Amino acid sequence: MNIPTLLLLLLVAQHALYGAAWWVGAMVLRLPRMAALHWMGYCLLLACSLLLHALDLGLSEGLLVALRNAGMLLACMSVRRGLALFLQRDPRDMEQLGVLIGYLLIAAAIGPQTDQLVARHALMGCALAWVLCRMGAEQVSALRDEFGVRAAWVLALPPIVLGLGLAVRGLHGWWFDVHVGLRLTDDSQGNEMLLLTVLALSTLFQFSLLYLVTFRLLKKLHRLSQQDSLTGLLNRRAWDQALGTERQRLRRRPGPLALLVIDVDHFKRINDVYGHAAGDAALVAVGRALQNVARATDVVARLGGEEFGILLLDTDVPGATAAAERVRHEVSQLQVSHGLEMISFTVSVGAAVQPATESESLRLDELQACADAALYRAKAEGRNRVVIEHFGQQPRLRMA
Repeated sequence: MNIPTLLLLLLVAQHALYGAAWWVGAMVLRLPRMAALHWMGYCLLLACSLLLHALDLGLSEGLLVALRNAGMLLACMSVRRGLALFLQRDPRDMEQLGVLIGYLLIAAAIGPQTDQLVARHALMGCALAWVLCRMGAEQVSALRDEFGVRAAWVLALPPIVLGLGLAVRGLHGWWFDVHVGLRLTDDSQGNEMLLLTVLALSTLFQFSLLYLVTFRLLKKLHRLSQQDSLTGLLNRRAWDQALGTERQRLRRRPGPLALLVIDVDHFKRINDVYGHAAGDAALVAVGRALQNVARATDVVARLGGEEFGILLLDTDVPGATAAAERVRHEVSQLQVSHGLEMISFTVSVGAAVQPATESESLRLDELQACADAALYRAKAEGRNRVVIEHFGQQPRLRMA
């Protein structure tokens, strides 16, 4: 057994193992199923195609070449389609179908004769190069915003390099009429280099796919760890992180800052009279109302229970007052259905405003404590109202 045969069998075993891993990922680990199954198909098709170079099935060389080429082309189309599904891009089915039909028509025109194997090999190289290079270009386009241009190119290089290498190899053999090495088990230095290159690039490509899946999973877990499961707003942990980030920003660029703490009035009564499902629906409605009122730069979070918070960047007393009144008014217009009844409710809002002159001296936890005190007064004064706390002044009550 020569070195090319050993390398080829190693490639077959490698892709069979990768295929089994993607199947486990799709069926057991709940990876993106359609993408993982396409990648499994790519691995198994490529393994079968490579195995046809080593097996003696008693078939003509022309038929073996046709089967090997068809398997490799379908394998590359499968991985490209799976990657497009994973990245939520157009899978380009019509383009891929056109490439497949074009290849079959040109291959039929060339004919199955043994003296045309070099031409068919060159055609295969060009078809694979088209699919692989297009896949690499689509990766760069899809990943550059998420990973950066440099990382996107690193992830896209393996299929592009492999595709160009296959095209060059096929066209070189056709142009110079080189028949040696058309079968990958032929003992030649060219086959050794090709198989080593494919072994390295396929390993790198599989790790690239695994990196994409792992990165998406970690990103999803990070998002879930910072998201309130009921309302979809940030949770208390993310709120505290946002306060810390804002503290750092204010040290570099002082400015006014406002913080609103919102509490649903008589929320326990809603749960007691209408049930917890109605209470949850009320909280969801409040969360949506706060998102509608807030600006894109504001931070909106559910602080716990029926309490919410909004961090208003670069906002002074008039701005905080207007924002708090919009919140109170928006929620007062809400109605949540419960059977044949419509539930209405209100909120109390406590606001604290930090002037730009105190950006460096005041701690944000003190700002939140002041907003909590303002909220307590708003509830004590009858609810459904806003109390604004401005440092250095007494709390100011705004009646509903």
